[in-house]
Amino acid sequence: MYGQSEGEGTSLALISRCQVQLAPQMVAALLATKPGDQAERAAAEALFGRTPTCGASKLDRLTATASRLALIDAAYRASVRNAAGR
Repeated sequence: MYGQSEGEGTSLALISRCQVQLAPQMVAALLATKPGDQAERAAAEALFGRTPTCGASKLDRLTATASRLALIDAAYRASVRNAAGR
């Protein structure tokens, strides 16, 4: 769970799914960066700042690369759903 204190928060998978739905262009911009690069961190911080309703407004202890991995999974799942017409 991703949150400020124990017992609170939203799973990173749910946050990422929400971000893919609300800000697909920002997700694409993050995925276009090089993993571990400062541009990746800047793109992740911008994404979280733009999508606080998804459950987190900043990275906190989460790395940008961990966010990238969750976003890759969420984007893949969304593309499969879209291809299936759901």
